[in-house]
Amino acid sequence: MVYIRFTISFTSLINFLTAYPDYYSEVSLPHTSQFVDSFPSEVKKYKHDFLKILVVGANKTEDIELATLLTVLRKGSLYTQFAGLFISEEDRAENIITAYNIIITPDADPDHIIGEKPYDMIILPGGLGYRQFMHHKTLVKVVKEQDKAFRYIAAMSEAVFFLHFHEIGFGKQITLPVCLKKWLSSDYYTNNIGIVQDGHLLTCQGPLSAMEFAIHVVEMFRGREKAEKLARRLGYSRNLTDIKIVKPHYN
Repeated sequence: MVYIRFTISFTSLINFLTAYPDYYSEVSLPHTSQFVDSFPSEVKKYKHDFLKILVVGANKTEDIELATLLTVLRKGSLYTQFAGLFISEEDRAENIITAYNIIITPDADPDHIIGEKPYDMIILPGGLGYRQFMHHKTLVKVVKEQDKAFRYIAAMSEAVFFLHFHEIGFGKQITLPVCLKKWLSSDYYTNNIGIVQDGHLLTCQGPLSAMEFAIHVVEMFRGREKAEKLARRLGYSRNLTDIKIVKPHYN
C-alpha cells in the first residue's frame, strides 16, 4: 500500500487566507470615512485615517488564539498588524514558534510596528508568550499609553497576567481560565464566562472562546450585520450568551 503525505506550511495557509481581503470580504483596509455612519459611537471619536489593530505574539504564544485572531480580523476587513516580540537581540529571528511548534512570520520589525501608534486596539494572545510581553519595554510603554487614552486593550487567557503585572485595569471585571482565578481575584472581579468587556478592557477565557472573541471585535468596529455575515461565511454559530458587556462605551 502506498501512502501519499500532503504537507502545507501553516504560515503559507495564513498568508493565503489573509493576503486577499477583497476576495473574502467586501472592502480591503477600510477607511474610516467609508463606514463611519455604521460604527459604534465610541469609534467615531478616532481622528486618524485607518482603523488599526495590533496583535502581538512571541515564542510559546497560544496557537489557536493567534491564528484565529489574524484570520478572522483580516477576513473582517480590519487592518491588523502582527508583531512578533523577542526579549533580546540574541533571540531575535524572522519567525516566532508558537506553543505547539507552529512557525508564523510577523509583518515587520516589532519595534517599528509597535511604534506606529495610536492603535484602536492592542490584542495580547495567551500562552506562555505572555512572559516575554511583560518585559518588552516598547510594548509596555505603548500599552500603558493605550490605557491612559482609554483605547481598547484585549488580553486572552494567560495574557491577563501582563495586565496584572503592570497594574492595568485593577478593579475591572475580567475573565480568565478557572485555574488561574486564585492569582488575580484580589485585584479584579473575575467571571466564569468566555468574553468580558469592561469599558476599554476586553478579556477572553481561552482558545475555545477565540472565534467568538474575534467576531465580537469585528462587530465592535464594523457593526452587528457585518459580524453576523462573517460568522455565517465561516460556518460559525455565534454564542452571544458567552459575552458579558459591563460598559460598552468609553467613560
